[in-house]
Amino acid sequence: MTNQNQPQDRRRHLRIPIATRIRYVQDGKEQILITEDISLGGLRLRSDHPPFANSILQLEISLPNTPDLLRLKGEVMWRQQGVGCGIRFMKVSAENKKILTQFIQSVDELEESS
Repeated sequence: MTNQNQPQDRRRHLRIPIATRIRYVQDGKEQILITEDISLGGLRLRSDHPPFANSILQLEISLPNTPDLLRLKGEVMWRQQGVGCGIRFMKVSAENKKILTQFIQSVDELEESS
């Protein structure tokens, strides 16, 4: 039975559970939140008051052991008040895709070896 309050799981990419800082700008307002997980396709944010579904956000993501901030555009695919939201990355550059891929692979390899 599907819980109507939870988004349907339609993931195509491996998600890595990670709490890292993300800054986003929407309508000229800046917010800093923490991720719950990240993948090549998007991320999940933890927030009591998440941005609304279909919102387009300018994102800056700080990944551990990665010197540069990732600057991406994302669309809020779902939100749940008091819980958070899911964001799908839009038009990921080759450079950002490479950084994300290397980060996800390194974390996945660490988890497999432990």
